[in-house]
Amino acid sequence: MPLIFRGLREPLTLNYLHEPLITALRVVLAWSNRRGWPVRITSLCDHTHSAKSLHYDSLACDLQVSLGNGHPHKKAMHDLAATLRAELPLGYDILFGDKQHKTHVHIEADTRPRTTQTAF
Repeated sequence: MPLIFRGLREPLTLNYLHEPLITALRVVLAWSNRRGWPVRITSLCDHTHSAKSLHYDSLACDLQVSLGNGHPHKKAMHDLAATLRAELPLGYDILFGDKQHKTHVHIEADTRPRTTQTAF
């Protein structure tokens, strides 16, 4: 039975809590406590993602830090993404600021093989 949380658009679903996601969320919690900004999980194994998305394997999540008016706090999310990149070990992809990740930070534990062209 999955855990279901209330999300921004629809309930959030978590099918399994893998250790890499726990590790990432510990860093998020420490960042939130240090900076004083609440972090909302906006997507787990729910919504529509790409066919190869690790969301469906419970190895990815999306997060948002919001201003008091509900709009995304982009400076805080940039800082959160930088902290995650610095503190998580090799094997995590942290995305923020590109075309698909302007309003949230995407974290995934991704150890799938890559070619040298896509690795850098």
